[in-house]
Amino acid sequence: MSSHASTDTGGGSAPAVAHTEDEKLLAALALALIDKPRATLHELAVAVGVSKATLYRHSRTREELIDRLTLHATECMQRTLNSAKLEAGTALEALSRFIGAQLDQREMTAGGTAFACWSPENYS
Repeated sequence: MSSHASTDTGGGSAPAVAHTEDEKLLAALALALIDKPRATLHELAVAVGVSKATLYRHSRTREELIDRLTLHATECMQRTLNSAKLEAGTALEALSRFIGAQLDQREMTAGGTAFACWSPENYS
C-alpha cells in the first residue's frame, strides 16, 4: 500500500486528504471485521494482508482493535462533516459539499461508516 492524497472532486467541496498507512489499515480492518465479525486477530491480519505482528503493534487485543476502529470511524465521519461545512449556503449546496466530501474520503469512509453502524455486542 502506498500513501497518496485523494483528488478533489471539483467544486471546492473539500481539500484533498492524505491517507496514512495506519488509516488505510484501519479502513481495511473495519471492512474485514464486518465481513467476518468473529474473526481472530490472526484471521483479520490474513484478511488484510499483514502479519499478525504488524497488527499486534496496532492493537494487542480484539477489544482494543474494536475500540480503535470505533474511534477511527467517528473521526472519519467528523472529518467529512467538518469539510462539508453544512451550515453554509443552501441545503442543496450543503448536500453537494457533503457528497463531495464523502467521495474525497471514500477510502476511509467506506470502512468507517460501515463500522460505525456495526454493533460489536452482536458478535462477541
